[in-house]
Amino acid sequence: MTFRPFLALFLATSLGCTAALAQSNQTIVVYGASGNIGGLIVNEALERGHAVIGVSRSPDRLTVEHANFTPVQGDVTDVESFTA
Repeated sequence: MTFRPFLALFLATSLGCTAALAQSNQTIVVYGASGNIGGLIVNEALERGHAVIGVSRSPDRLTVEHANFTPVQGDVTDVESFTA
C-alpha cells in the first residue's frame, strides 16, 4: 500500500492549498512539479479546471500534456532562475 496520495493531501492541506484549489479560475504555481507529490498536485489542479505553471529544475521531466499546463525551468533555491 502506498501513502503518497495521503502525503500529498496532507501537505496540500498543511500549506493551505485546498482553499485555493476549491476556488474557480485560479492560476496555481507548483514548485517541484516533476516530483511525485508535485505531480499529484499538478494533476489534481488540472482536473479541477485550474491553469497550472509547473516549475522544475528539469523541465524535460514534465510530461504533462494539457492545454492549461505551462512548464517552466527554475530552482526554488536560486532566485535568479525566476527573473523574467
